[in-house]
Amino acid sequence: MVSSVPCGTTPEFGIPIATDEFDHSVQITYTDITHPGIYAREYSVTRIWTATDNCGNTDVCSRTIFVEDSVAPVMSIPVGVSPVEYGIALDFENATADDECDGNELITYALPGVKKGYKDMNMHQLKCVSVKGNGNKFFHSAKIFEHNDVE
Repeated sequence: MVSSVPCGTTPEFGIPIATDEFDHSVQITYTDITHPGIYAREYSVTRIWTATDNCGNTDVCSRTIFVEDSVAPVMSIPVGVSPVEYGIALDFENATADDECDGNELITYALPGVKKGYKDMNMHQLKCVSVKGNGNKFFHSAKIFEHNDVE
C-alpha cells in the first residue's frame, strides 16, 4: 500500500492485525526503512511488518508513505497601510516568501508595478514570483492604493 502526506506531517502507519487459525498469540514486529527524497524535507518511509506464530511460520506485508512538498510558499509584501498617502515611497523590493517545507532559500523578485490613475487614487499592481528549491514557481500579486489628493 502506498500513500502520501504533506511535509511537516509525521507518517502514521496504524496498527496491523494478524490472525492464525491455530495460534492466537501471533507476534508482530516491524522495521522502518527511510529513503531521502529529491528535494529538501521530502522522504519516504517503508514499514515492513512480520507476523510470526509459535511454530515459526511468518507472513510479511509493507506500506510506503511519501512525505511530499505540496504546499505553496506564503508571500508577504510589506507595504504598510493601503491606501498610503501620496508621495510616500512604496517598498516593493522587500517582498519575502516563507515555506515550511522547503529547506532551500526562496528566490523572490518583484516585477514592475503598473500604476493606474483614478480620480483621487493611483493603484500599483505589484506582481511577485517565488521559486522553490525544487524549481516550482508560485505567482503572487497585490494591489496597493495611493491617495492622489495633491492639488
